[in-house]
Amino acid sequence: MYITHITGIMDDYFTDLVKKEKIAISDKALAMAGTAVGLKQYRLFKERGVPCPMLGGGVRRTSHFTNFIGGDMHVTINWPTAVELIEKNPTVENAIDQTVPQDSIDELLEKLPNFRRAWEEDGLPVSEFAQYGPVMLFRTQFMNGWSRLYDEARLLAK
Repeated sequence: MYITHITGIMDDYFTDLVKKEKIAISDKALAMAGTAVGLKQYRLFKERGVPCPMLGGGVRRTSHFTNFIGGDMHVTINWPTAVELIEKNPTVENAIDQTVPQDSIDELLEKLPNFRRAWEEDGLPVSEFAQYGPVMLFRTQFMNGWSRLYDEARLLAK
């Protein structure tokens, strides 16, 4: 069993929301939204002895991979991100114990109510999880990709 986090999907969701709603927020804070939640989730699971590794998905940029180096977890990446990592050849450093600057967390909490829902332990009731914006975006993107794959497989089978 794995416990997942969707770092890049969260960033996509919040970036689109900020643009659509014209929310004034720093690029620094916005760029750390998904990573902040993933790092906090990882820390809480380790503190509580949750007996399964995390699986990171929804990677959109290399930092969604490199920010979790050193963790007892797996991170799935897409091919373009793998190529970018190979080309950049970043220094491999333990990053799992990093902390997101408090001023970024404070700004995210102040300006993005849906970030607060993910950040606070009691912020998102289980009954509302399936309707949570980043989860809906992840599900939609997954289902669209699955449908395309299915259609292509059917065409090849003919």
